[in-house]
Amino acid sequence: MTYAKIAALASFAVAAVWSPAFAALHPGDQLAITVYNHPELQSNATVDGSGNVSLPLAGQIVAKGLDTQQLEQRIVVALEPYVIKPAVDVRLVSQNPTVFLAGGPGGTLVYHPGDTLVGALAAVKVGDGVDADRVKIDRDGRLMGPFDLAALVAGGQGGPALQPGDTIQLPSKPIAVKVGGAVLHPGFAYVNPGESLRDAIDQAGGPTPNAALTQVVLDRGGSRQALALSGSDLSQPAKNGDQITVPDAAQVEVVGMVGKPGVVTLRNNFTLLSALYQAGGPGQYADIRSVEVMHAGQKKTYDVTALTHGDMSQDPALTDGDVVFVPEGHKVDWRNLFSSIITLRWFLPNGRF
Repeated sequence: MTYAKIAALASFAVAAVWSPAFAALHPGDQLAITVYNHPELQSNATVDGSGNVSLPLAGQIVAKGLDTQQLEQRIVVALEPYVIKPAVDVRLVSQNPTVFLAGGPGGTLVYHPGDTLVGALAAVKVGDGVDADRVKIDRDGRLMGPFDLAALVAGGQGGPALQPGDTIQLPSKPIAVKVGGAVLHPGFAYVNPGESLRDAIDQAGGPTPNAALTQVVLDRGGSRQALALSGSDLSQPAKNGDQITVPDAAQVEVVGMVGKPGVVTLRNNFTLLSALYQAGGPGQYADIRSVEVMHAGQKKTYDVTALTHGDMSQDPALTDGDVVFVPEGHKVDWRNLFSSIITLRWFLPNGRF
């Protein structure tokens, strides 16, 4: 064989490899299908979302991932029961310029020549639940990656070039945490191993302005514990199945002989003493030995002075909607004693108001 023939055959082979006849078919591709000597079976078909084409007599035939010659062979087999020695020609009219998203928001992207992984995803709201450091590309059944999007962006790189029909796989983070209560976006947060409960709350938009700063409830494996938004409580790693509930701050009305009667908001400490403190403390002749608390339609009386003897039962926890009434008593000024109780309570657990 002469050099000229070898060169010609090589050129033909290269041309054949890059010919549309050898391009893998994808959903949305437009095909012209001819069955020779049977014009009634001629069809302009579109590969549907499932990767199939529908033809007269032949029915549905899988086309996704095949080249046009392979599809021709499948159509021949499907027509043989109905047509004697069918001869079929499949021509790729136009290839759908689409890139598919699997996971995350899902859907499709319009392919533009030169698109890269980072460039194509730049206009997509991927979402916090996507594990952006394990993104893969499915190209005709062959997986590429994983790719770390953050690392690519930080390095000023676009990542691999895309091709029409590629599917970008956006995997979910493996740990699901349900976050509810007083957060901006209640629902499931998805985090990676080692990420904290605080990361999950942040992903839910963080606490609302009226969220309580303590008494955050963590349900984990059947047990329940109270945590604080501040401090290190929420720094522990999240676990799959965790449920976090951030409570609303309690709104308590304090009336009677106090410095600033009205509604107070309890965010750090939910006790009677905290409510009295935020209401400006007792008035000059307030009777703090007979403070009344109305809770769920029931009234109880508490002696705040008993706290000086360590009787913590006289400092009950309050809930949203409770009403505190401080009556006027005899001409005894309890304000100095109340200040002493406040000072003592500050140094006890959960003593901050």
